[in-house]
Amino acid sequence: MNVDDILNRKGRQVHEVSPFWSVRKAVAMLAAWNVGTTLVTDITGALVGIISERDVVRALCESGERLLDLEVNQLMTRSVIVCAPETTIGDALSLMAQHRIRHLPVARDGRIEGIISIRDLLEYRLETLEEHFDALVRAERESARAREEAELANCAKTEFLATMSHELRTPLNAIIGFSDLIANAPEAPDAGALDRQYAAYINEAGRQLLRVVNEVLDLARLVSGQFDLRESAFDLGSLLQECVDLTADQCAEKGLRLSLSVPREPVALTADAGRIKQVFGNLLSNAIKFSHDNDMVEVRANVGADGGATVSVIDHGLGMRPEDIAIALEPFRQLDPGLARQRDGSGLGLPIAKILVEKHGGALALTSAPGEGTTVNVIVPNWRVQAVANPQMIATA
Repeated sequence: MNVDDILNRKGRQVHEVSPFWSVRKAVAMLAAWNVGTTLVTDITGALVGIISERDVVRALCESGERLLDLEVNQLMTRSVIVCAPETTIGDALSLMAQHRIRHLPVARDGRIEGIISIRDLLEYRLETLEEHFDALVRAERESARAREEAELANCAKTEFLATMSHELRTPLNAIIGFSDLIANAPEAPDAGALDRQYAAYINEAGRQLLRVVNEVLDLARLVSGQFDLRESAFDLGSLLQECVDLTADQCAEKGLRLSLSVPREPVALTADAGRIKQVFGNLLSNAIKFSHDNDMVEVRANVGADGGATVSVIDHGLGMRPEDIAIALEPFRQLDPGLARQRDGSGLGLPIAKILVEKHGGALALTSAPGEGTTVNVIVPNWRVQAVANPQMIATA
């Protein structure tokens, strides 16, 4: 910081009086200008001294009222020490202490730009120290908040690993157990049928294990940013139909009805089709998992007035409290690990979907209420969408 910073705050108006004015007139001008100190300059504008209220008061005590009739040059402080606007605050204080003066004119190229006082300097330094102190307090608070968030993240990862140990052990136990039965089964007439049944159990357990491992590895890549989008143009309605078809067996097991509503005309999306399919696969899997038996899951797609697309996945199942939504969207966090184990799954589907949607420049918004179900809206920006105007809707079930 330098002297110029103080002049900027004080204003650059320079008050000057003539050395040949009477002190009475000078004091009147000080009062009119509402200043305590002014510069004394000669007819050429050169600085010849300084006069302040304090000088006048001190002289009045010594000389009485006759002082007011004297000329200014008989009273003024004779110091003509000046500093440049670029002078640092520390150097200005040192200069004033060295010459034992309280006011210091500021000049650039011989032209007076203003005047500063020791009070100005000290007040400015005090304010700066207060600002630095406030900044330190804010930094400490931010540091404490960051530490708290890091601790919460570590706790979340610990809980996640505990949940994952169950998710990994369950299919592994099935694989080991049924393979042991095949290896050690005695000869029997129906041995072939049992072997096929056990092999089917092993196959399903292996697929379940692979899904969990893939989700964990996928999330690690997504969080670290170590993945790229492979973009191409495709029809949004056709992709959603594929996702619905892939979940038909899951719906059938719970007796769920699954409806799909999309624009009648094609809606071309430019994106990573595999990742978008992963997003809606995860959202549909969650909707089915947390729906009540014999209920309905809905998928609705539409193009908005701004040209962007919105796809909603709606269930009418368990739902969650609005304050728990942020936790559900955070990687490695689960609202109820016990419930997740009952329903099967790692709980990573929603965070993965959110990261993938945001990577495409979109947004994932979730609304929910306990006992009323959950609606997840995937909002795709208009620059990724090419659609016909006023598309008619077509619904399938």
